[in-house]
Amino acid sequence: MQEDSVINKRFAWAEINLSHLDHNLKIIKSYAASKNTRIMAVVKADAYGHGAIEISKQAIKSGAYALGTALVEEGTGLRRSGIDAPIYVLGESPAGAIEEALEHNLIPCINSYKSAQFISKQCSKIGKEAAININVDTGMNRIGINFNDAADQISKIAALPNLRLESISTHYSCASSRESSYTELQWSRFNEIIRQVKNNGIAPKYFHCANSAAFF
Repeated sequence: MQEDSVINKRFAWAEINLSHLDHNLKIIKSYAASKNTRIMAVVKADAYGHGAIEISKQAIKSGAYALGTALVEEGTGLRRSGIDAPIYVLGESPAGAIEEALEHNLIPCINSYKSAQFISKQCSKIGKEAAININVDTGMNRIGINFNDAADQISKIAALPNLRLESISTHYSCASSRESSYTELQWSRFNEIIRQVKNNGIAPKYFHCANSAAFF
């Protein structure tokens, strides 16, 4: 019979060599299409169980421009650890979490004009301007502004007070599949949105869409 001190311990764990993470990020940067390409390290769910704070600090040190989380509470935890890099909240944040996100300078993901209006009003309430990311649904059919009228919706959102359009994104649904026609369709749709947005005189800092599978 095992002692309680042994029973209560896990028998499987992951050991992360931060120098290897540094090496891998430098390889990714070397493959980027342009020297101006930036990397966001997605560290949701405690960096997929590997320790969000340690992984995030190393990722920033190794050249990642920003961090991505799924939840506001994940982002605020990183802020409390002393991380001041841009932090995106990639999931749809509930109304009750928006003020906390704004207070910690997190970048919320906008999936509709209605949510943008709400965040704009919250900014007015607390006297802050918010950097935002607008997510466009180009075919994943989960969350985001539908690509068919995305350019018009983006123009409306960009005109709201207290919001600064930091970036526009989309997410591939099956980039890991060997059959790439649907990913190419999503890429084509996103490029058309970029063209329309620029023609409308809107110039966010970044357009981003390449998850790990798409990048490789």
